[in-house]
Amino acid sequence: GGTQSAEVGEGGADLPEFDDTVSAATASIAIDRRDRAVFSRTGYLFRLEGLHATEDLGSDVAYDKAAFRATTLHSFRDHTVVVGVDGGSSFGTELPVYDQFVAGGLNSLMGLSRGQLRGNYIALGHLGYRYRFSRMSPNLGDGIYLITQVDAGNAWMESDDVSTDDLDVGGGVALGADTVMGPFAAGVAKTTSGEDMIFTALGTIF
Repeated sequence: GGTQSAEVGEGGADLPEFDDTVSAATASIAIDRRDRAVFSRTGYLFRLEGLHATEDLGSDVAYDKAAFRATTLHSFRDHTVVVGVDGGSSFGTELPVYDQFVAGGLNSLMGLSRGQLRGNYIALGHLGYRYRFSRMSPNLGDGIYLITQVDAGNAWMESDDVSTDDLDVGGGVALGADTVMGPFAAGVAKTTSGEDMIFTALGTIF
């Protein structure tokens, strides 16, 4: 359990502010068999999280949610293919705005801003390719990469609306570097709905 004061952190600036006490039973499991945390080349990651907030525990709001992420990586020499899926459900309950599932941004749905899509249900698929075309001095980092990624998915408010017919598709290309300061990338991304962005990121895991 715990207390949560919610303010706008992702999504539009017109989102309301809340001051709710959220008391919940939570459970999670994570299996991480990647060879490294950033710019991973081999292995897989599976994470499952669940939450049950109830007034019986002193919560101001009652809802349920569960989310999972599964990612697998395969490499041949300097080439790496990444395949991943994300999903989440509120099981028919209404998630408070500050705990809705969100999509948009790197590692979510490229071409959209972070948290641009939100809802009680979410489904995302990812396909990425990285080519390590140069190595850096050990004093500076590890490698320099060409990165391409395609994402497809959406977020929905009602379970009846969940469909593959209205998936948004986004893709991007970037140059990345695994530096001693952390992973860095700069690139461009665009979606089939007409959104586009130029981005730089430091500390984002690809």
